Amino acid sequence: MFNPKSRLEKRSKVEFETRNDEMPDFTEKVPKDVLIHILTFLPLDEAIRSGILSKKWKDLWRNVTHIEFDEKKLIKPLLQLLLSRKSGRTKDVTKGTCWYALLLHRIMFRHYGDLLSFRILHSCETILFREVQSWVKYVLITKKGVQNLSLECEPDNGEMGERFLFQYNIPKLNFSNGIFQRLGSLEMINYDINCSNAFVGCKNLKTLKLKKINLDDGTINDILNNCVVLENFTLNESNGFNKLIIMKESLKVLKLQGLCVDELKVSCENLELLLLDSITCPTNAASIYTPNLKTFSSYYYSLFGNMHAAKEGYAIVKGYEILAHSAMDFENTIIGSSNDYDFPYPISMFWEKQELCYCVHEKLKFVYIKAFKGNELEVEFVKYLIAKATMMKKVTIFCNTLTEDAENLLSLPKTSTNLSINFKVNAINIMN
Repeated sequence: MFNPKSRLEKRSKVEFETRNDEMPDFTEKVPKDVLIHILTFLPLDEAIRSGILSKKWKDLWRNVTHIEFDEKKLIKPLLQLLLSRKSGRTKDVTKGTCWYALLLHRIMFRHYGDLLSFRILHSCETILFREVQSWVKYVLITKKGVQNLSLECEPDNGEMGERFLFQYNIPKLNFSNGIFQRLGSLEMINYDINCSNAFVGCKNLKTLKLKKINLDDGTINDILNNCVVLENFTLNESNGFNKLIIMKESLKVLKLQGLCVDELKVSCENLELLLLDSITCPTNAASIYTPNLKTFSSYYYSLFGNMHAAKEGYAIVKGYEILAHSAMDFENTIIGSSNDYDFPYPISMFWEKQELCYCVHEKLKFVYIKAFKGNELEVEFVKYLIAKATMMKKVTIFCNTLTEDAENLLSLPKTSTNLSINFKVNAINIMN
């Protein structure tokens, strides 16, 4: 007697066996060292989940040489929502922070391989509860082989970035004395540092990157003095200090971006590469002595630097002005201007490569653009607004003539459903 169910089961069994024959597990032949290296490039949560693939993959994550903790990916979904809201720190948020701290310690306890690189992305609440300090101390004490450390306090809905730029009241971060002394590389993003104790005895630190850091003159000078073998130093979009004086024979690479100072003095005999981007400083107060410099680059493309300069009422110092007041001998010079760009990508991709700005993405509603000529960079900027500004209501563009590329902006898909684009040709009054 014909049985459709039995025939279907036999067919499914045959298809299942066929699929097994056609799709063998090639990872079974891959050495464990290679698989561990692959897991190093995955976020920690995904690396741990890989253990369900097969017995060979189980617990491989315990031997990875790089671990990245991302608080938003490891805490519970409900607490993710609570941490992203504008409301104050609630009991639930506190529980989420403590739960995340416990999870971090448990994971590090189960990791038994050599750890060379470590990165933490966290919210500002964890600084207030001193969780970040305890995590870093625990990792650097239990994993003595860690050479590279990266710490980033992620903005809460973008508001922390605004506080950093205009109010200077981000949470202060203080570590125990000499905690960084065994590190070879350190990166810190979005912090307020008022003490240099953590850098005491840093005799191995060769690379230091500070971005969006608020620190005073004494702190930054003490940090540089403690890093006796520093070779690569980046200071990006930071403030709180009035003078920036860098005098180090060991320094080979120096990158300064988006800074506003009353005095800039660089004296580094062995410096090989110098990059200055959007530096606000009196021309006669900028002095640079680098006799062995090979490459000098100067730009003024930093949005933060330009905003900071506008807020303080200063002008961005130009590359040729610095050259006129400095003693430098170099092989390559790159000085950016409005018509002179040097990027590793086409200029048309400039705005596409920029980090998403919270005020543009979530708050910006009205934009007025004067003296619009319709060149490539101007058109790409308007495209950027159309694609990224979710709350935008109106863009008004004042121009003498309407080019074809500018007119094509009207037909582009808009992120904001309420957005209207208006061209004012030969208009005199911006408010008309």
